[in-house]
Amino acid sequence: MKNKRRLATVCGGFAVLFWSLAAPTVAAAEGVNPFLFAALAHGVGFCLFACRWMILRENPLPELKKVPGWFFLAALASIVTHELTWVSSVQQAPPLEATLIIYLWPLLVVVFTTLFLKERLDARHIAGVALGFGGIIVMMIGRGLDLLHFVPAPGHLLALVCALSGALFLAFSARYKYLSNNLFSVVFLSSSIINACIWFFALSAPPAPVHSVMIVVIAGVFIMSGYMLWDYGIKNGNSRLVTLFSFLTPVLATFHLVVLGKAALSIYMAVALAMVVAGIFVARRKEVLAG
Repeated sequence: MKNKRRLATVCGGFAVLFWSLAAPTVAAAEGVNPFLFAALAHGVGFCLFACRWMILRENPLPELKKVPGWFFLAALASIVTHELTWVSSVQQAPPLEATLIIYLWPLLVVVFTTLFLKERLDARHIAGVALGFGGIIVMMIGRGLDLLHFVPAPGHLLALVCALSGALFLAFSARYKYLSNNLFSVVFLSSSIINACIWFFALSAPPAPVHSVMIVVIAGVFIMSGYMLWDYGIKNGNSRLVTLFSFLTPVLATFHLVVLGKAALSIYMAVALAMVVAGIFVARRKEVLAG
């Protein structure tokens, strides 16, 4: 039993590691249209679920039939928006800046979950939000921000939409914990088909470098498998440790970007990163310590 719990905890840690590859993947996959990116990545995600069903001889239909139609549409809209704005923001803004804004989502999840569950926002939530957004301001000051004449770039706004869309759905879904993560398989399949059709028919299939497409497909295996690993880890492992691991996501993503030469880590960026991670920890400190 202890070995199973330990394995599940390790799986949760790998989910965080895999998710931290998302930002460097987008930055490295130059020339890939956001709709093609989403179609490929989510297509890979569905294939992973299909492989799991075949290996474990699972039949997901009974569980999927329990999912309300409106909830599926909400999940689809949220995940598609999250993916498209993620790719677009990293392509239109400096990757590290976009990444730090996007990784406000764990902090926003705590705030939105509290509101959706009709609980009271307390000082730790407010302090967490202040630290998180303060970190983003510090980052922008390092880029020469003039608070009196600041006009956010489209990439920065898209990154904020990305963080909000992901956080809103995850927080809202907290009311429906009985739903299986097999829901993601249908969402991924639907998203892949919709985005592929938009890319092919509406945009006339703009080409992408072969090596960039391969990066998306290969990285998609790891990033999308993170959904399964996280679900297994949080339900069967040490939830306290798995939650602590999630604080490392922006740190690992920043490390990957710097190593790949897609970002330069200045003192402002380091302070901003520390503040964002501290904000997430402060906002989630009570639940983490409770395990």
